[in-house]
Amino acid sequence: MSEQSTRERKLASAVLFGIVNRCASIIQHGFVVAAIVPYLGAEVYGIWTTANAMVAWMALGNFGLGLALITELSNQNAAADRTRLITSTFVSLTAASLLMFALAYGLVQLFPMETWMAETSLAPAELHQLSLIAIFTAALVLFLSIGHATLQGSQRGDLSARAASTGILVSICLNFAHLFWSPSLLPLALSLSLLFLLPPLFQCAVAMRSGYLTLQLHRFSLQTAFASLKLGLQFLWVSSCNLVFHQSGNVIVASIAGPIYVTSYDIMARLSMTNQALIGTFVWPLWPSLGDAFAKRDLPWIRKITKLSFKIALSIWAVVSLGLIFAGLGIVTWFVGDDFQPTGLLVGACIAQMLMMTVYMPLQAILSAAKILRPQMISAGLQVLAFLAIAIPLCHYWQAAAIPFAQAMALGVITLPVLYYYTQRLFQTHATESPA
Repeated sequence: MSEQSTRERKLASAVLFGIVNRCASIIQHGFVVAAIVPYLGAEVYGIWTTANAMVAWMALGNFGLGLALITELSNQNAAADRTRLITSTFVSLTAASLLMFALAYGLVQLFPMETWMAETSLAPAELHQLSLIAIFTAALVLFLSIGHATLQGSQRGDLSARAASTGILVSICLNFAHLFWSPSLLPLALSLSLLFLLPPLFQCAVAMRSGYLTLQLHRFSLQTAFASLKLGLQFLWVSSCNLVFHQSGNVIVASIAGPIYVTSYDIMARLSMTNQALIGTFVWPLWPSLGDAFAKRDLPWIRKITKLSFKIALSIWAVVSLGLIFAGLGIVTWFVGDDFQPTGLLVGACIAQMLMMTVYMPLQAILSAAKILRPQMISAGLQVLAFLAIAIPLCHYWQAAAIPFAQAMALGVITLPVLYYYTQRLFQTHATESPA
């Protein structure tokens, strides 16, 4: 079998099982909305999902090491000493998870949720316990992220997707059982933490069982750890900006408009995330595969896959957008009833934001695989500033709709032109350097 055929077979396998994983994720989001909102109500659900945003924020505590490991492992030159690279990254992730837990715990003590959240009926003790559950879950997710990074960097996205989907489905079954036993907020929050924990736990187990995740602590290298950290910090800045960009919506809406408005935003955000989830199924497996192709100067294959990814991404956006327009309100009503209907303005803003993300995701994967991070770092910082400058004042008037509208504006005006320019320059450079 030729090298190109092998690469395409691995990519097709990763995409196939990625679809299975995305289906499990969609079921997970549907379970959360359909099963939790009727029990908790709009206000308490808004508080719970705001606390969950802490889990996403604490993911920054890996200092970009997971993305750096994926990039380095996908490079053919890293194969000779992958055990040293994986072990060094694992030790660094362990230290990072402990550090981030201590830091987050201190911040929760200094700035409790009740001091910055708008009026709520929950007691401060309940809010504090909810915060502790969120940061403990996030620390464990950081520690377990080595499994996903190792499988992805080894171009075994199929194994990663299978493990993650199994973890999601098992956690949903456990949560359904627990929901009937104790549907109150705090026990339910503990049970829902399994939705975050089981997928990376299963990925670690599969990576170790299949031999891709091999740890030998005596092979830890401080030099290797620092080299990965240097690359990881660049990914960290981009990830940090993207996280603020995507995950601060709940906090902005909760603090300005109140927790009850978070529910309508969160429901529409979950529905529109179907677009990013489906596109990610086809785009993210390209990262390690493109890294290998860039290292071998295989420009024809890179161009072929890039064009195909854009066609697929835009087709997915068109289908999901039509679904939101003609069936979105019906889906929301079927899930949670008539009390949480999104406005037409919110639906339109979400569709515009999805279009911007549809173009952004393939461009980011291409530049990241080629280790071109400086333009991403600059545009990501400017993107966040523009988003906050638009979203915060506009939220006073448009409530939840201000968030996706501000995201669409920041992406379309700042980020996409920069990434497109550098992608074109990358292709021109490789066309010049490639052997005849």
